[in-house]
Amino acid sequence: MRGLNKSVIKTVSIFLIAVICNFSYLITPVNATDADLVNGLLGQYYDTAQPDDLSCERLIKIDENVEANWQVGSPDASIEPDTFSVVWTGFIQVPAAGNYNFYTYSDDGVQLSIGGNSLINRWGLVNLEFTKSNQALNLQPGVKYPFTLKYQEIPINATIFLFWQRNNGQMSIVPPSAFYVSRNHYTKYITPVHVNVLKASGNGLGGEYFNGAQTVTNANAVADYTVNGESVKYEWGSAAPGPGISEDDFSARWTGYLEAQYTGDITLQIVSDDGVRMWIDDNLVLDKWSAYSNVLHEVPIAMENGKFYKIKIEYNDLTGGATCVLYWKSRFEERDVIPQKYLYSSEQEPNPPGPDPDPGPGTDPGPPPEPQPNADFINYLMDHNLYVYGNNAIIDGSSRINGSDATVVIRNSFSPGFGDVSYITTKNIYIQGNVNLNGSAGLGSYNGTSNIYVGGNVSVSGGPMTAAHLGRIFGHLYYTGSLTVPPWIILAAQTQKVSSIDIPQFDIPALRSDAWYSARGYNSSATARDNMKYFGSGFIFPTWGSYSNVTIASRGDIILPDNVQVSGILFAPNGMVNIIGSSSFSGIIVAKGLNVMGDSSVTFQSISDADELPF
Repeated sequence: MRGLNKSVIKTVSIFLIAVICNFSYLITPVNATDADLVNGLLGQYYDTAQPDDLSCERLIKIDENVEANWQVGSPDASIEPDTFSVVWTGFIQVPAAGNYNFYTYSDDGVQLSIGGNSLINRWGLVNLEFTKSNQALNLQPGVKYPFTLKYQEIPINATIFLFWQRNNGQMSIVPPSAFYVSRNHYTKYITPVHVNVLKASGNGLGGEYFNGAQTVTNANAVADYTVNGESVKYEWGSAAPGPGISEDDFSARWTGYLEAQYTGDITLQIVSDDGVRMWIDDNLVLDKWSAYSNVLHEVPIAMENGKFYKIKIEYNDLTGGATCVLYWKSRFEERDVIPQKYLYSSEQEPNPPGPDPDPGPGTDPGPPPEPQPNADFINYLMDHNLYVYGNNAIIDGSSRINGSDATVVIRNSFSPGFGDVSYITTKNIYIQGNVNLNGSAGLGSYNGTSNIYVGGNVSVSGGPMTAAHLGRIFGHLYYTGSLTVPPWIILAAQTQKVSSIDIPQFDIPALRSDAWYSARGYNSSATARDNMKYFGSGFIFPTWGSYSNVTIASRGDIILPDNVQVSGILFAPNGMVNIIGSSSFSGIIVAKGLNVMGDSSVTFQSISDADELPF
């Protein structure tokens, strides 16, 4: 794996456009007082691939955003390459309302959470790849949403970038202006702070070598050969360990101090051929003083990060091959030869306690703010008789959407099923995408008063409509792409290709708070009735009923099953409004999606007061 230059990442991102998922989720915003927040993210850096133990933390600092390419290195000299991790926390704020997808470009693992929603969970080996969030979030400007991103590096390359994409637009790196951190954390860590500080500057253990396999057991014996600055990593085979020492029948002693890298149960391992004994703080913890042929011996030791432990190892070679290698392993790190920098030949001054590795809580974000109504959207709704507004619409069977003086906006492509009547017969029809009319489906009012605006291609297939309505598209059709019509179908509409269309661009309003609905007489009772005001997780009307002047604000779907007649306002910013069977609805629909099936109908019915709206 090769390192990737940051400028290359930015260039590549310009060309990476992904289709936004049809499912979007509105999350509960969290407000943080602007006076308590400044731009930045709190970065906590761990000297292990699992950032779950503060004893492994080495560095706390403020980062601008998530944009790092360490290649085969590490973020700091206190952190080993290849196995480390980072946790970034703070708040994120978007510049404009919309449905946001997030992407990471990483090598290796990444976990992303925004507003309490787990968006990416790809822990483990990742080879310089993009990972897309599992859902789109409906985010509002001016609101700070809690943000957490965890990253882990496993050999070899170390790279992490965070991108966002709004409403199927261009994907770009999330800029520093989007991130906020508590002023308390910023002040404390704008100058990087090292925690769990290690000296990590050992010169190795002191080594003594003796002729005679048992000579080392004599405390008064004088070494035949000495050397300082050694890690215990010897596989002599049939060779002698040093000048004046025989190839077989020799012994050795290594003494000094071991600096613990982590806090917890550390397993010390020695592979020996032949005998070996080990003392920790003058306690004999391993005694295998006999003939062995490259046997692994293990000793679990409870250690504390940065503490120095007195260590003594005695070894002997009887005959044949000669091996002695000292390892350590823990849940934090795989087995590894203990590096020389953690071994000292003489006693060391204790490491200072250093700063607390736990930065503590940031600014208390306080209660969620009340989402403010989109005045422009409401004014447009009232002035233009907007009564169907959503991302997607599915209309099938013999269903229809009626309203001689109303407006319908579909913020995606439109491909109805096979039917025998014209599906949408309103005055103004806006479709932000391609239109594919199958079977006998059509658009526009038969009297030719409809204006149909399509921000894409229009394709008409199948046969003509019923004998009375052969034209398939009625009124005035304006489109920006191509128009494809078979020769046996003659459109009733006047058609005109245009360079652009000003399609209404409003984000679907957000739900208000529970308290807002409660104060206005809404409740969560699922009993359908006239003049009801409902706010809850979803709503299903009973079959074969009639209900007038209802207002439904739903976190999920709203369903009108077979033979239901309903009038009022249906608001489902995160879900679908399903009108099926032979049901009918009169009023206003604002939802993520609309599904009208069977022989159902939707008819415009105006409201006189914007205060009636549930958003």
